Amino acid sequence: MRAKQRTAYVDLKGGIELSVPAISIPPGAALFLVNFEPELNGGYRRINGYERVDGRAAPSDAVYYTVGVADASGISVGATLTGGTSGTTSEVIAKDGNTLGVTDLSGAGYTLSEAANGTTISAV
Repeated sequence: MRAKQRTAYVDLKGGIELSVPAISIPPGAALFLVNFEPELNGGYRRINGYERVDGRAAPSDAVYYTVGVADASGISVGATLTGGTSGTTSEVIAKDGNTLGVTDLSGAGYTLSEAANGTTISAV
């Protein structure tokens, strides 16, 4: 027989409650928090600057490049840039006007061009 499933709304408005036994903690309060902290007006918020620790590579270990291009109108975030002669590849992770943020640079050489429209990116 399958156990009954019940749902309940709990307003996370408390803080960290360490002064009373766990059974006496009011709904919405916490015994402990991981990478979260109480908000000044109640509730909780994620602490800025913490990153996941779940076995995958940490984002802070990645190498990022900023590249200025003459015309980035045909380049979108997520595009793979491929070197025309070297085969070097990189992924576009950010775009601000004609400035691109790229990562995952692999292969020999540092001249890249977007395969979709032939935009050449030099000096990565």
